[in-house]
Amino acid sequence: MLLLHGGGGKGDDLGLVRAHEPIQIIERLGDFPFILIAPQCPSNDRWTSDRQQKALNALLDEVMADYRVDRGRVYLTGGSMGGYGTWALAMRSPERFAAVVPLCGGGRSEDAHKIKHIPVWAFHGEKDYVVPIARSRRMVDALRKCGGNVKFTIHPNAAHDIGVETYGVPALYEWLLKHRRGEDGKIVARDLVLDESVDAEVWAGTFVEFRFLLEQSFAGTTPGKPGDPIRFSLPVRNPFDEDLHVRVEWERAKGIPWTVDCDPTKVSVSPGEETSIGFAADVAGKSRLILPAPACTVRYAAGEFRAELRLDLPGSVVDAYLRKRRPTLIAGRATDAPTIDGKLDDPVWRRKADAVDFESWKLDSVPSVRTEGWIAYDDAYCYVAMRCGEPNMSGLKIATEKRDGEVYNGDSIEIMLDTDRDRKTYYHFVVNPAGAILDAHVTSDAKFASNQERTIANSFDADVKVATAREESAWVVEVAIPWKDLKVKAPVAGAKM
Repeated sequence: MLLLHGGGGKGDDLGLVRAHEPIQIIERLGDFPFILIAPQCPSNDRWTSDRQQKALNALLDEVMADYRVDRGRVYLTGGSMGGYGTWALAMRSPERFAAVVPLCGGGRSEDAHKIKHIPVWAFHGEKDYVVPIARSRRMVDALRKCGGNVKFTIHPNAAHDIGVETYGVPALYEWLLKHRRGEDGKIVARDLVLDESVDAEVWAGTFVEFRFLLEQSFAGTTPGKPGDPIRFSLPVRNPFDEDLHVRVEWERAKGIPWTVDCDPTKVSVSPGEETSIGFAADVAGKSRLILPAPACTVRYAAGEFRAELRLDLPGSVVDAYLRKRRPTLIAGRATDAPTIDGKLDDPVWRRKADAVDFESWKLDSVPSVRTEGWIAYDDAYCYVAMRCGEPNMSGLKIATEKRDGEVYNGDSIEIMLDTDRDRKTYYHFVVNPAGAILDAHVTSDAKFASNQERTIANSFDADVKVATAREESAWVVEVAIPWKDLKVKAPVAGAKM
């Protein structure tokens, strides 16, 4: 399996690749019947470039020569920038792969016919504002138009990050392993040869039970009011000629206080009928550890047919829980404007920090170092100060010292201001210990910039004041963001953002 990371994994530090969410998920799966190849794209390039496409093919040639690889079962996948690379490499070298799984990507739809004989399972988040879902739809529609063998799963209510929902489900790997490229180049799935003469609907009908299982996913997340559980459901439909019996069992990770109530735990569905199983999920207390989330095993039985499907708690439920407990920070008005020098000795910062309970970004551990944040304002600026604990100050990683470079690829702090409160567009500021800054106005309809991970308007450059400093076991940053560049008036007491 060739796995292509997203834009956040670029550089020359393989630790960024190993920290890539799909790899973390795969490592937790335990028994993984693939040789996993996870290369790293240079920071000044992308997977879709001619240079990297040639490099990926050369890498595959080298692996084939040096390892015992089943040449008929080579699979390709990737997300975001890696999703674009997956589409591109599959269409460039369609003779190599037995199946392809692109996540939240896109490609040249006019070339889709080149892979119409390859099974493709595409994934995208319904509310992805980084890579619009239309990019995947365009590729899927082009494949369907030319008779391609394509499945398209949309994760409802999910945004750009769909690694858990996709790579955390063993059914994906079972689907991949069902496909094999024969010596004649044709792809075999369960002894059925798929070539240009086989209609995709015939294949789908022949393997209706597997298609049925793989299309089962959670839906209908309802956050509820504070204190109420988060509700969601599992739609169940019966494609068989006899009753379908379904049983659900939830498993929780040790020490993670999720509760999931299921009603009912068993259901029988008549042929051709549909129903749903309802769930109510919540986290007991105020635990800072919420991942790994619970998973359930869904067991199906219809006549002699028996199957199991493992589903993780949907990311939309986790997102809903996080929204319910999102903290409110109260920005104090600065009587005297702080001097932006990185020292944090101004009166406005000489108080208890406004934000201290920061989370591990993967929500699976409590941070080992302390981070403190302050926010204040006056008529001209929004002020933010951060003190970031760092036990290894000599090991700080600075990815770039250039403005609007890939600042986020190293140690950095990020500030996002949703001035419209629409949860779709916002102002994004990233600062590293060298004082380099990336600022952007992120919009849902902006065109791609050099980093395919973000749809940013590169024309945005705020007159931001930034200063950083290093202490014995922490680095410090002060930022002053002018209200006029955010296209808003100075806030009055009680305003929200």
